[in-house]
Amino acid sequence: MGEWNVMAPQVIQWQLQGPNRLAELEWISQLRSAIEPTAAQLAASTATAEQCTQMGAAVAGMTASAVDGDLHAYLRHDIAFHTTLLSASGNPLFAAQMSVVESVLRCRTELMPFAPNPDAIDLHRAVGAAVASRRGGMAEHAMRDLLKEARQAMEDAAS
Repeated sequence: MGEWNVMAPQVIQWQLQGPNRLAELEWISQLRSAIEPTAAQLAASTATAEQCTQMGAAVAGMTASAVDGDLHAYLRHDIAFHTTLLSASGNPLFAAQMSVVESVLRCRTELMPFAPNPDAIDLHRAVGAAVASRRGGMAEHAMRDLLKEARQAMEDAAS
């Protein structure tokens, strides 16, 4: 594996399709847990009004797509939320992780049994609201809760 760029979306997808799925899910969960809560906390200080609006629109889109049962639209909105959040952190190294997060969200939706969870949507809403209201600690905490939910859902789907 040392010869491969383990952060490349194609390698992540390959790993999630193969016998190392559970290990890959664990590694991705660890990476996201290390980055996204801090990104949410930073975004509460640095996000623009436009980025806050984009995150709110993404949550609204996730809600509508879940009601409609449109998993492709749900995925687009979920990706938009997380990529906007990473960008809103103001840290280009966090923003560079967008492709990793997008890849795992895409694989989760396309390769595993998946149904939108209303609790997960509420957690996205809580993160977005905390960022918009400039409450960094709340944003970080809500993101940690969201990632716990995502990790559990992916483990359940993988087993």
